[in-house]
Amino acid sequence: MHMNKIIFNLSLLCFLFFLFCSKIYSNDRELIVNEIKNIIEFNQDITDSIKLFYTENLYEPYWQNNKSKISDLLGILTNSYKEGIPTNRYEIQKINNLNFSKKESDIAKLDIILTKNFLLHAKDLSKGIVNPLKLSSFIDIKRDDTKKEDFLSNLTEEINIKEYFESIRPKSSDYLKLMIELANLKVLKNRNADQTIVPNDITLEVGMSHPNIIPLRKRLLELNILENSSISETFDEELLKSVLLFQESSGLVSDGVIGKKTYQALNLSIETKLIQVMVNLERLRWLNFDFGSQY
Repeated sequence: MHMNKIIFNLSLLCFLFFLFCSKIYSNDRELIVNEIKNIIEFNQDITDSIKLFYTENLYEPYWQNNKSKISDLLGILTNSYKEGIPTNRYEIQKINNLNFSKKESDIAKLDIILTKNFLLHAKDLSKGIVNPLKLSSFIDIKRDDTKKEDFLSNLTEEINIKEYFESIRPKSSDYLKLMIELANLKVLKNRNADQTIVPNDITLEVGMSHPNIIPLRKRLLELNILENSSISETFDEELLKSVLLFQESSGLVSDGVIGKKTYQALNLSIETKLIQVMVNLERLRWLNFDFGSQY
């Protein structure tokens, strides 16, 4: 009997403790919900899509108990530069500052900021940073916007943040090639080495021997396209392979002939090439949609 009484008392204490904790959690949750509701209703900067997301979910915080999702999103935003998207578009520092706060007001702010940045990056990655039609009336990209994708409808408990962003980025092989080229260019820029300028006073072809072939070799070596550091003045088959690879990666006709356009591409500064690659990545994001059966 004595043992049963002890067990009963322990069970009662556990139950009361559970109720106490549940009450605290419930009160905290209610405070956070009220904070989110106030921000949504009175902050003029909140977009309609974010308002709709929270009103449909009764102002419940989405990210509070999804720390792994926060970590995944932060990682993706921090690495957006790899896609040619500036990281300063996102509120990374603000997210980091609020991430470990226990204040209900900060938890509410963080939740909305995370949702806002999730939505912004989803748009940036799948449609582009800017609307091409606003840049020029001569840009003829007619996207079917009758079925606007509601990115936030994908923000469910089941979503895998990393897989989701992988699924909405451009699928073309050109996009991946440009990302690789962008990474290589950033490595070259960080080296801060002098750039070899290739003299353009003669057209070079395989089989030729000429002093200009030495700076050509040096330039291809700087670009990590040529592996052999030979100082030969002969345009041999090994050099031809590197020239063809350079021409292909630069969007030129791969004919192995070093003419005007190839010289221009070879002598572009790293900064100029970086800008070109980032612009081309953005163009592919503009075209990241179903062209329809007529194509």
